[in-house]
Amino acid sequence: MLIMPAVSKETLIHEILNRMADELPEIGFSYEELYQMWQEVNSGQTKFKQLTAFNLWLKENNKSPKTMGDEWKVAQQDHEEMARLKQRAAEINDKEGRDNHRTSGSRGPSSWNRFVAHQAELAKQRGEKNTRQENKEKWASLSPEEKKQYKS
Repeated sequence: MLIMPAVSKETLIHEILNRMADELPEIGFSYEELYQMWQEVNSGQTKFKQLTAFNLWLKENNKSPKTMGDEWKVAQQDHEEMARLKQRAAEINDKEGRDNHRTSGSRGPSSWNRFVAHQAELAKQRGEKNTRQENKEKWASLSPEEKKQYKS
């Protein structure tokens, strides 16, 4: 039995765009035009989180957090190696445009957190204090419409 390796996402995209350009002339775009459109649509979706010295060390040493044991602690004591790892990670991050910043703003508190804050304020006004269990039971008894009141 012949086992084929998995095809990369990039290869699949090239195949699809080639077929579209060749087999669907009515769309009126060449492969190059389709690829340019795909790149414009896909821009910003391929950003990866920043690489850290730790991530780079794991990769270079073919380790995972489960298999590294105390080796990372030992590696951290080698200041020259740590400086090299940090410098290399920074170079990769700059070259590949990696960042850890969300493009969309902060989400803010969840409906549950808003509900708990509201219940705490009501209990404070009554001179009482609600338990987590009481809040859970009250939340469970609310209808979906009542829960919507606590959305942003």
